[in-house]
Amino acid sequence: MQCKLYEEMVTGTFVPVTIQHKVCYGDFFKRKDTMKPMMYFEKAKQKNKRMKKIVLFCIAAVGLCGCKKIEEIPSSISPAPVITEAPEQKEIPIDAEHFTDEIFREYISGMYDLDKNGALSQAEREAVKEMEWEIGYWAIEKGSDDWLTDKADVIRHKVRTAVLDGLEYFPKLEDLRVYNAKSVVLKNHPSIQEISGDEGRIETVLIENCPMLERMAFGLFEGDFSVRNCERLRLASFGEAELGTLIFEETPQLVLYLCDTDAEDITMDANAVISMEGTSDIRILGTNYGEYTKDGRVSFGMNERIHWQNADESSVIMKEKFALPQVSEDDFSYVDVRISEKEDETAPETGEKAWEIAIHRNELTMTEYDVNYYTVYAKEKPERSQIVLRPIGGVSGVSLNEYSPNKGVFFRPQWKFEVVYRDGDNEEVLGTFRYAEFWNITPDGTLSRYRYGVDRDLVYPYWKETHVYQACIDLGVDPTWYYVD
Repeated sequence: MQCKLYEEMVTGTFVPVTIQHKVCYGDFFKRKDTMKPMMYFEKAKQKNKRMKKIVLFCIAAVGLCGCKKIEEIPSSISPAPVITEAPEQKEIPIDAEHFTDEIFREYISGMYDLDKNGALSQAEREAVKEMEWEIGYWAIEKGSDDWLTDKADVIRHKVRTAVLDGLEYFPKLEDLRVYNAKSVVLKNHPSIQEISGDEGRIETVLIENCPMLERMAFGLFEGDFSVRNCERLRLASFGEAELGTLIFEETPQLVLYLCDTDAEDITMDANAVISMEGTSDIRILGTNYGEYTKDGRVSFGMNERIHWQNADESSVIMKEKFALPQVSEDDFSYVDVRISEKEDETAPETGEKAWEIAIHRNELTMTEYDVNYYTVYAKEKPERSQIVLRPIGGVSGVSLNEYSPNKGVFFRPQWKFEVVYRDGDNEEVLGTFRYAEFWNITPDGTLSRYRYGVDRDLVYPYWKETHVYQACIDLGVDPTWYYVD
């Protein structure tokens, strides 16, 4: 899907850029109550009504200065909450003792101090269920004349360098979205369930003792993240992110999903799972395609940038060299091979009929990319049993999908084959062919093999066995966003 994003605000205009929205980005969860997708780019359409006036003004201003057209100001700030109960006596002052940063206090006063008395009543605080920190709030609240001046640069800098703390004073807050800040501090919060952000940077995110936190999602993001004692956290996803340090301690249910994402250093509980997709310098295996030897051994979990806590040293996948089982031609007799006559072609010398051998690597897509073609000349149509895939040596490559020292590894071994036509005692090598399977190895060494792409209902059989799939099901999240290939 092509989406218009806004790369930078400059005085008098927004500069639109077009990117490809990858499925691994930030807010693509489904809420449990509605089961509707919550993608950031869809939510951005649900604007405050006052936004329309700002957009019309900006379009007129841009027309005069010859800049690019403004299509929409990127803000999805929720309207002020409606208080449904009488305020109680206990109030929290909106001051530096409770909220460190001045501009964050300004935001809280404008959004949640409904009676404008400089403090938050318990009813005002408990009415806040979601919070979104982005620069678009000031574009609305300050009015277009004020926003299209040099003051915008000052506000933008303050927003991007803000310290967001005191969030525990909003005890019913469930959903926090932050796009830019210096730091976010979230400790001892009883209700927070989701934290997310897109296209931004937070220098430091510190989360501790949040018993209801279940999911995190950040796309096109930068920053350091430290998450401790959040035992219910099931899924933390980062898409096209450039991260510094990632620390996840006492998060045994976590699946850390990294798509086209790099990080300098990762610390995780050995009961958690790391799942990777796309390109990245982070590899559980020693190289991009796995550290393996010609005798069929592979190393798991040896990356120096990933540190595992509480690992079971008896786990076979923690061994320096794990021996992969040897395979033979009989192991691949299930591969889809289709034979058809080439009507306009015969053998130049013998006049035998020409037969096209089509080997399908993936029965789901059936694209030209997934089919290899070969030609056999014979009087009669060859039988499927006469077409043999014979492995050339051992495994030729390994790519990792999921890894956990205490839960197992899910990876894709690949082989190179000779495609052989057998006619009695005679053999003819038609060419070569590469093919992969998906293998799961548990810590006790049990191996499960999954055929590549043979399920006609468009759900890969092996995928349902992955931890990222199960985490999505548990959270009510659409698992197709996290498909691991």
